[in-house]
Amino acid sequence: MLGAIIIWEMHISNTGEYEQAIENYNKALEIYEVAHHPHNPSIAATCNNLGATYRNKGEYEQAIENYNKALKIYKVAYASNPNHFNIASICNNLGVAYYAKGEYGQAITYYKQALEIYKIAYASNP
Repeated sequence: MLGAIIIWEMHISNTGEYEQAIENYNKALEIYEVAHHPHNPSIAATCNNLGATYRNKGEYEQAIENYNKALKIYKVAYASNPNHFNIASICNNLGVAYYAKGEYGQAITYYKQALEIYKIAYASNP
């Protein structure tokens, strides 16, 4: 059920109804944080979606904050696989946010991290 809500929120975010999407993502986070352990990938995925919504809205600091939260969770959740594609995806999203903010050095750092992880992740799972 909550997965369907998240998909609906992605739709809302993509249609420009950012405030409604942010509100609902935050509600979903509250539910996930009660229902799951703090390093559950579902929490990270919701933080990522929240970050994307803020990025689309032009609020890059909020986007970066949420992407960093997602990255920390994924690094713990996938400690046995530090080259998991979800980690690479978040690094890429951080690169996009920093690029949009005009912080090109930071963007390049995250893009390079994402690329290295993607190379390893997809070499074993083509």
